[in-house]
Amino acid sequence: MFTRVVILTVVALFLAGEAQSRDRTDPYEQFRSENERYEFEFDESLVEQWKEQVKDVPKLNLKKLRELDIDHGPVGAAVYVDESSLTVNEKDRMVRYWMVMKTGSGRYGSMSYEGIRCGTGQYKNYAYTSARDPDNIRPIKSPKWREIRQNTRDPRHEMARDYFCAGVIPRTQAGVIKAVRGHVAPWEDTSADLLKR
Repeated sequence: MFTRVVILTVVALFLAGEAQSRDRTDPYEQFRSENERYEFEFDESLVEQWKEQVKDVPKLNLKKLRELDIDHGPVGAAVYVDESSLTVNEKDRMVRYWMVMKTGSGRYGSMSYEGIRCGTGQYKNYAYTSARDPDNIRPIKSPKWREIRQNTRDPRHEMARDYFCAGVIPRTQAGVIKAVRGHVAPWEDTSADLLKR
């Protein structure tokens, strides 16, 4: 009888110690493997860092302009993109294009070659030209990232939201072209598969 009491006491003390050693804030702790019970430090040096893939600026083709349906763009101006210049780079996941402004009377305004980074909501101007001599492309020496702002007359917010990006992911090359042509719904033809590469 005494031996049984001693054994039961030892077992009870052991179980009590086990219960105290468990994380009481995690009801599933007892079901986790040894590897899952501890936190590990993430080594960012093992992850390939994002790097912009800068290429030559393509020529502007005024015959390939597509007007975009922009609700809150510059007053009295329409926004166009050169469809032949539209690219989606699979390495840096940026959408690049020539953007052209036209006044209500049809006169050309600003013409700039730009890139939008869907993941950060930023854009960058790489070069510009004029309607008088569109082949005379003037690169910007030190282009800087700029934030795409909402609730302004900047058309890039709607361009990113409605044509180039699906949230923080760029559309595919085909998806961007279809969107510019007006044949795609939001969240279709996205390049989510790029995240797996």
